[in-house]
Amino acid sequence: MTRRRPTKPCRICGRSVKSVTGYCVDCRPADALPIVHHLGNALSFAGLTFTLDQARALADTIHDVLEGQTND
Repeated sequence: MTRRRPTKPCRICGRSVKSVTGYCVDCRPADALPIVHHLGNALSFAGLTFTLDQARALADTIHDVLEGQTND
């Protein structure tokens, strides 16, 4: 059985959110990023845990998308 992440009110507008930052999509400032933790052979970001290879692949994909190169 999995646990559901509890909701809380957005820090600005009060809308119900599950975000680890405490902001809804509309109110989240650009610098309100979730904390990244290095856990030995893994990396935790925004409540998700990745192997280091998965984290590198995710970072490369994000960079490619931002540069306009999609992996379709």
